[in-house]
Amino acid sequence: ALQPTAGRPLIVLVHGTFDSGAQEYMQRMAAMLYRRGYSVLLPDMRDHGETLRATPGIATTLGTLEGPDLLALVRETRRACGTRVGRVGMLGVSYLAISQWRTAALQPPSLRAIVPWEGLTDPYRDLVRPGGIRAVATGETEVLAVGLVFRSVGYRGVALPGLPFDERAGTIPNAAGRV
Repeated sequence: ALQPTAGRPLIVLVHGTFDSGAQEYMQRMAAMLYRRGYSVLLPDMRDHGETLRATPGIATTLGTLEGPDLLALVRETRRACGTRVGRVGMLGVSYLAISQWRTAALQPPSLRAIVPWEGLTDPYRDLVRPGGIRAVATGETEVLAVGLVFRSVGYRGVALPGLPFDERAGTIPNAAGRV
């Protein structure tokens, strides 16, 4: 969705593979970013989401093809939309964090920022031992003063003192991200 004002930054949001729950999360993220004045693009990349269901035999490329795909998508969007699209950033989860790295490695001049999270960085921990080495609680906590918090997609939340908590869903109830 493009903002009506020319030159608005474009955020390309890319979700992970399969039915990870990230698709719905990224849709909510796209809506929030659009309300804040950004143009947003939420593509269904090859072998992800509905594309995966349509062609289940497609090979997984670990971003080898998706990086150039994202670059082509950004270039075509900028060409077709002209001055309506300003700087470009990417935000993605899991498998498509890798695709962002591969896109950034191509050094497109309009790409100003990437926000990859939960990307594959250690094949043993990420593929052989999903979730990596088990975390053991130490009882230590740290409070950070922040203006915006992104939840970790794919992890069950824990209750925080003084906040409502939905035990069944493992979430803190919110309206459009606000508690």
